[in-house]
Amino acid sequence: PTTAVLDNFNRANGPIGGSWIDPVHGLTSLTINNNALVQVCCIYSSPVWNGAVFGPNQEAYIRLTAVTANAPEHDLMLKLQGTGDTSAHIEVRFDKTLTHVAVGTYDPAVGWESPAPPIPVDFVAGDQLGARAKADGIVEVYKNGILIGTVGCSAWGYATQGGRIGLTLDQTYSSRLDDFGGGNVVVYVPPSITSTSPLPNAQVGVAYSQTLTATGGTTPYTWTVSAGSLPAGLTLNSSSGAITGTPTTYGPNNFTIQLTDAVSGVATKAFALTVNPAPLVITSTSPRPNAQVGVAYADTIKATGGVTPYAWAVTVGALPTGLTLNAGTGEITGTPTAYGTSNFTIQLTDSLST
Repeated sequence: PTTAVLDNFNRANGPIGGSWIDPVHGLTSLTINNNALVQVCCIYSSPVWNGAVFGPNQEAYIRLTAVTANAPEHDLMLKLQGTGDTSAHIEVRFDKTLTHVAVGTYDPAVGWESPAPPIPVDFVAGDQLGARAKADGIVEVYKNGILIGTVGCSAWGYATQGGRIGLTLDQTYSSRLDDFGGGNVVVYVPPSITSTSPLPNAQVGVAYSQTLTATGGTTPYTWTVSAGSLPAGLTLNSSSGAITGTPTTYGPNNFTIQLTDAVSGVATKAFALTVNPAPLVITSTSPRPNAQVGVAYADTIKATGGVTPYAWAVTVGALPTGLTLNAGTGEITGTPTAYGTSNFTIQLTDSLST
């Protein structure tokens, strides 16, 4: 159990007292005897802890310091919708005569239902019987803090509700009960990476930042790349899940991210991230260096971005007579044969045709 003891029964011999109520059967059949709870008569006792109403994820437990050999019920009640056992509730029933624990649900409008076969198990003096009823309808049964079985009760009409907790005792006259406890529990939800794929595109030469997100688990998280690799120039922050840096190479990238939480819960997810080339830009300016009739000329038009190899072409106007443009290098060379001003447009196309 993760919750506190609500009643250790360490008080003077006599009536049970405390925060216990039983409007159906009364409390006269129960007594405190040498710091333990004892049933002294009357077949059924269903004491309810009225100190609090707990939420939809709750637990209850009791230690059996002595166990009546032929008692059919040493039970825990959970999610009581009222203050007595005639209201809707879940019962986790240890039957010493059959050496098993059965989980049942009760609804005044439906009656008793048993959603699963009993769990074969025996409890002896000193053992602790515990149970958790969760908001998803799952009931977990524990012996000495160890899970021994689960039962699905989602069909019960009150599965998502909270409620009180308590006990049901049937002919447990030789039993001694101690350290009743319970309350709200935090249900562990495995971690899940919530970021979607593909991630936003990146661009060569431009700073990139994208933080992966997750839910569930127990923080702090640890993020790693478990398969594939991030684009060149990017790194993953293992604490924050941030992918940052400046990409140096264009192209598609596929990789798997693994998230590990503080209790070793693991989640993985495949991602795609495309890095686009830098924009294709002619960086040379106009006008170009002057040429002279009869003198050899050489001038290279420069560019950045895109994806090489480049293809250069004159699309409007014409170069001076005697000069030519190298389509692969962007170099203008030759010997001019006529003077004057020439106006022309250079077009650059990269290997992606951008």
